[in-house]
Amino acid sequence: MESAKLRRTIFRRNFSKCSNQLEEELEKGNDVLISALLEKFNKHYEELSNINNTILNIWLEDENHNEHDMNADLDSNEEYENRYYILKHRSVKILNICNTPASSHKDVSVRDSDGSKSNNSNKSRRRYLKLPKFELPTFDGQIKNWIGFWAQFRKINDDNELDNDDKMHYLLQSMEKGSLARDMVESFPPCGENYKKALEHLKERFAKEELIIDHYVRELLQLVTGKNTSKLPISSLYDKIMTRIMALESLGLTQDKYSCFLFPLVESALPDDLIRAWNRSQFCKEKREKPLSMLLQFLRLEVVMS
Repeated sequence: MESAKLRRTIFRRNFSKCSNQLEEELEKGNDVLISALLEKFNKHYEELSNINNTILNIWLEDENHNEHDMNADLDSNEEYENRYYILKHRSVKILNICNTPASSHKDVSVRDSDGSKSNNSNKSRRRYLKLPKFELPTFDGQIKNWIGFWAQFRKINDDNELDNDDKMHYLLQSMEKGSLARDMVESFPPCGENYKKALEHLKERFAKEELIIDHYVRELLQLVTGKNTSKLPISSLYDKIMTRIMALESLGLTQDKYSCFLFPLVESALPDDLIRAWNRSQFCKEKREKPLSMLLQFLRLEVVMS
């Protein structure tokens, strides 16, 4: 048993090293190197599978074997197996795209409403162009950063040409190492069947609308009631207020729902000279129905003119 486990350690090291190299080339899209590494990758996995079967037979032949240790050993093998099939699937997918002759893509032309021709193959051909490398969005497990993360990652989630195995891989890569979000995703075996489960688990924890609204409302209140607010340049104060208001509006919480209590707080946070300018402005005279909106328009004009 010990001898077989020692050999497996070597095979696992070779497998991991090759899988890392293959993953790097998949990001670069070099089909020649991907093809060469995939052949090598298959060989390492075959060696690893054979030694795993040998160790499993040793376990089963030992009547006094420890059931817990054997199950732990099988779970460890499954992680390597999952990684093999995910990388193999990604490699084959890229190689199939690279090896598809350009003439095989259908060139379908239709008439636009103005009578001109429109080529529907543009979208398909775009996938074969050498586009700049897209950097995956990352999420650190903080509620305030979910909106920005999801605005980017949903492009991956909504891509019908990506299967759930790839989406699960991208989701895991997008979680910041050491974060609670990363731990949550890693708690699911890395296969396509668990992609939707992992995503729903993340949303349940970090994307609840009431939690996000609560966070931004608190930030907004802390901003306008803070001791150092009056010392902020007017441009910084305006930008900080607007980013939080826009975040709330993206969640359906419009200004009319909190204007009555936020307006006096924002107004009181302004320096004296700006208060005097505000009281003399036309915006102030028209504030009756939408006081917060008028005040923000006034501040925006002050920022532009400063």
